Amino acid sequence: MHGKQDRKTPVNQAEQLARALREHGAHVKTLFFADGSHRLGKMVDQPLRDFLRANLASPSSGGNS
Repeated sequence: MHGKQDRKTPVNQAEQLARALREHGAHVKTLFFADGSHRLGKMVDQPLRDFLRANLASPSSGGNS
């Protein structure tokens, strides 16, 4: 997730990182916010939750035995 108006970290750095991670087999989803700056704040809340739900394993249903 990257704001296209970010003046601290250029957008191309986010693109390069995503490309490098994909080349090493990582599942990467990129989101670019046209009006976003370095601090995206609440803009990313829902997309981040959606990504984490889709990509993190759910907790095991087993208990201590």
